Amino acid sequence: MKAGRVPTSCSDVGLRWFAFQTRPRAEKRVHALLRSTSFESYLPIVERISQWSDRKKRVEFPLFPGYVFCQVEREQIGDVVRTTGIVDVVRIGGQATPVRDEELDSVRALMEGANRTGTEVHPAHFLKPGEAVRVVSGPFEGLEGTLTEERGSLRVVVNIRTLRQAVGVQMDRRHLVSAKEAP
Repeated sequence: MKAGRVPTSCSDVGLRWFAFQTRPRAEKRVHALLRSTSFESYLPIVERISQWSDRKKRVEFPLFPGYVFCQVEREQIGDVVRTTGIVDVVRIGGQATPVRDEELDSVRALMEGANRTGTEVHPAHFLKPGEAVRVVSGPFEGLEGTLTEERGSLRVVVNIRTLRQAVGVQMDRRHLVSAKEAP
């Protein structure tokens, strides 16, 4: 081991969960292919009611469109990436980055609770307080401001710099995107 390097068993050794990017609408097929091999795969699925002109139907969608989770050793990532429908492993700073066990456990718990209670689950944009955001749906569509958090509720604050005043409105996260991502 190189001097100064701290071993990180959670990222260097053993089975870890990694997120893999899939081709569009290939998540279920990739999940089935991975499960038919020796790989453990996880694909959180949500049900939504879709409205057609003549009927309503419950349809299953991946909670994270374009991604599937697979538990592998770091050396096996290349084998998984060669699976039909997978584009690549999710990387941060050029390195394949494992998903923290606590985060995946939280997703599983959320999915179990939602299924048990019939609560609808929606993907949300990863936003942090202080980030510039744009409202993309709802009654405030088009509004731009800064995301804040007060006593556990999210607010979009619009600053009027010349007046040195601000106004805020409580907002559901599903209506927001980062101003950098906004069209």
